[in-house]
Amino acid sequence: MAASCTLTVPALFAASSSSSSTSARRYRRFGVVAMASAGQKVYAPGVAVSEGNGGLPKISLKSPHGSEAEIYLFGACVTSWKVPSGKDLLFVRPDAVFNGQKPISGGIPHCFPQFGPGPMQQVCETCI
Repeated sequence: MAASCTLTVPALFAASSSSSSTSARRYRRFGVVAMASAGQKVYAPGVAVSEGNGGLPKISLKSPHGSEAEIYLFGACVTSWKVPSGKDLLFVRPDAVFNGQKPISGGIPHCFPQFGPGPMQQVCETCI
């Protein structure tokens, strides 16, 4: 299943140009956009796209300081956030369903899903 997304990650080194605005300089210095597709390599440092539970595509982020995060593209759900000691600060239910039809139960659902009967309220809940 091929899926694509756009994410912003901090850049350690970026081309800078002169600007009269400090905030514009900061944006150019620290902002970089990375394109990611499931099944393809991502060349941004610390970013990887892979197949997660239920075959759903996920993004894994690793900081140089040892923190890690795992984000499923289905519903933009953050399912794991580990501090450098390895302790996971998020909870995902053991019986969570990763089928691409229902929201993932646990973590941080960035699209504020509606659980239970009734129509889905958010567009991103059902798109990948």
